[in-house]
Amino acid sequence: MDRIDLTPYFVEGKGYKTGRPRCDAEKLLKVILFAFMENGYCSLREIEKLCNNDIRFMYLLDEMKAPTFATFGNFIRNELTTNIEDIFNDINSYIFDKEKVDLNHTYIDGTKIEANANKYTWVWKKSCTRNRLKVFGYDSELIDEIIKDSSEEA
Repeated sequence: MDRIDLTPYFVEGKGYKTGRPRCDAEKLLKVILFAFMENGYCSLREIEKLCNNDIRFMYLLDEMKAPTFATFGNFIRNELTTNIEDIFNDINSYIFDKEKVDLNHTYIDGTKIEANANKYTWVWKKSCTRNRLKVFGYDSELIDEIIKDSSEEA
């Protein structure tokens, strides 16, 4: 995010001279985009709660006091030139172009993780160890058949 120029998404500064110092617009945008990425559409009060409780949001704020939901609302309403979804899509397309991400292939990981794990809920280990040799033998037979068929065709 630090390499992306975010200034086109902000309204030009009005040069406020009175009142409290304003919150950093880039930090607020980073927090909103991260909340959008993590939770989809979430309420401004939920973003405020995340800023107070979640260490990841605190890191994005960089020791800035957690803004209130009204600050987020005023920022979105008054300071942004486009909606959050368009900004999110622009940043994603920039990352895809810059990092040469291939969007034509999907990779699936077969990791199995038990959600509410305790010593009685994991049932895969015994069956996996018991049937490992049988499955390995079956796979070996299939590979041998494929090699045999390809050598007969050649």
